[in-house]
Parts: sequence; C-alpha cells; structure tokens
Amino acid sequence: MEIGQGVICDTLQQVERYIALRGNGTETNAALQAVNGEAHVPVCSVALVMFSTGARVAGLSAQGRLLSIIKINVRAFGNGSVWMKIPATMRYTVTAEKGQIV
Repeated sequence: MEIGQGVICDTLQQVERYIALRGNGTETNAALQAVNGEAHVPVCSVALVMFSTGARVAGLSAQGRLLSIIKINVRAFGNGSVWMKIPATMRYTVTAEKGQIV
C-alpha cells in the first residue's frame, strides 16, 4: 500500500480532459470544476488516498512536461488524521515523469 495526494478521476478520459485544461493554462480548481461540470457529478478531485499502483495506461505531454496516467486501486480516503476505508475502487491519476512538475 502507498499513500499519496493528487488529482484522481473516475475514468481515463476525465484525467485526459483535466490534463488538456491544465495544459492550456487553466488553474487546478477551475480544471476540476470543468471536468466535474461536464460529468454533472463529482468525478475528479484532489484527494489523500491509500492505494496500490496499477499499470501506466497512457503517457502524454503538457506545456513541455512529460506525464503518465496511472491506474490505481484506492482503498481509503484520508483527511490527514482519519482514514475512511472503502471497497477497492479503480481510479486514475496523473504523475510527472522524473524531474517534472504537474
């Protein structure tokens, strides 16, 4: 199990949309609101999660940065002091390649 904080979305396409918006200069919160608005429900958020890493499912670049989209199996959400366990749920996240910043 790993613990990490970052953007997680329900589907690969939602992460790709988030990255496209960020790549065009949209701020993080506005990009998340746009993706969630398009889905009409909250599908992406910045979250602290306990997870196991799955496969790298896509790679792309945005504003000259190399990014990987990773499938993760989320087991719990945290708020810093309390963890809420959930049934294992597949989600998608984006990470920067070595030395890159998302």
